[in-house]
Amino acid sequence: SAKVPAVLYLHDCPGLKIEAVRDIDELAAAGFAVFAPDSFDSRDRKSDCVRFEYVAGLNPDAYLQRQSEIIVALAELRKLPWIDSSAIILYGLGEGALAAANYSGHEFRGVVLTGWTCGAAQYPEDVAGLKIPPEIPVLALVPR
Repeated sequence: SAKVPAVLYLHDCPGLKIEAVRDIDELAAAGFAVFAPDSFDSRDRKSDCVRFEYVAGLNPDAYLQRQSEIIVALAELRKLPWIDSSAIILYGLGEGALAAANYSGHEFRGVVLTGWTCGAAQYPEDVAGLKIPPEIPVLALVPR
């Protein structure tokens, strides 16, 4: 049987809200199996930002928590026999894009970053910029 490509979707700092649901629905309609872990599933997880006020850095542990989220979700996703492990995309929105941009592993076919400014002053220097390996394609959609 044919295996399907997958997207590991990382939501923004407010969680799985309307923008995330819209993105997930569009990706699924395009034929991807979409996996969107809720990073607030852990009671210890606090939001790192205030939405629409452009305030970030409220939870410095969020960066490490989101990296762990990627590792765990990817391990679980790879256990599914109907997923094409060579066609998994990492997709992040806002804070999720920051997490995706900071993932230095080689497991993903490509990375999509949306709603993130790639190194804005509100982020600590150790998480600003890209840590994605240079051979991994990146599509960054940056707001004006």
